[in-house]
Amino acid sequence: MMNTFNRGLKLAVFAPAVLSAAVAASILTTPAIAQSGAPFSKEFSAQPAGEYVLDKAHASVTWRISHLGLSQYTARFDKMDGKMNFASGQPNASSVEFTIDATSINTGLAPFNKKLQGAEYFAAEKNPNITFKSTKIEPMPNNKFRMTGDMTLRGVTKPMVWDVTFNGGLYNNFAQAHAVGFSAKGIVKRSEWGMKELIPMIGDDVEVLVEVEFNRRPQN
Repeated sequence: MMNTFNRGLKLAVFAPAVLSAAVAASILTTPAIAQSGAPFSKEFSAQPAGEYVLDKAHASVTWRISHLGLSQYTARFDKMDGKMNFASGQPNASSVEFTIDATSINTGLAPFNKKLQGAEYFAAEKNPNITFKSTKIEPMPNNKFRMTGDMTLRGVTKPMVWDVTFNGGLYNNFAQAHAVGFSAKGIVKRSEWGMKELIPMIGDDVEVLVEVEFNRRPQN
C-alpha cells in the first residue's frame, strides 16, 4: 500500500514538469517560432529599410476629450489601415499613410456611436474615412520624432502634428517579418474641422493616442 502511494506521489510531482518540458520542446521546434532573426533593438537606424504594412491585430487609436470638466471621456476606433515607407536611419526620407474607418467609432454604447457618426460630429456616412499622410518627419532626442502631415476629417484637410516615440524593432517570428513599433500622440482641435457641437461644455481639444506595429513586406 505504501509503495503504491509513493509511486502515485512521485507521478503527481513529476508529471507537470514532464508535460511542461514536452510543451516547451514542441514550441522550440516549431519553425515559425524557432526561426532566427534580428533581436529586439531600440536603435532606429538599425531597422531594415523597406515598405511596412500595419499589423491590424496590434494597432489601436483611442481619443480623449473633456466632458463638463469632470472627466476625460475616452473612446476608440476599431478599424484602421496603414503603411510606412521606411528609409533606414533617414526619418526625413521616410513616410507614413494611415486610414481610420470613421464608422468604426466605439464608445461601448451603440446609440451613442450612431450619434457621433452623425452630421454634427464625424459625418461618417458622407465621409467614412479619416486619412493622414505625412509630409515631414523630424528626429528629436531619446528616440522621439515630430511628424507633420495632412489629415482629412469630415472632408476637410488641414495640417496635423504628431509626437512619435519609436519603441523598437525585431524579427517577429509569428508574423515571419521584421516588425517595428511606435506610440504617437496628437491634439485635434475639433472646431477647425467643423465639429463645434457643445463647445465649451465638451472640450474643443481632442487628445488622440495611437499604438501601432508595422511588419516589413517580403523583399523580391
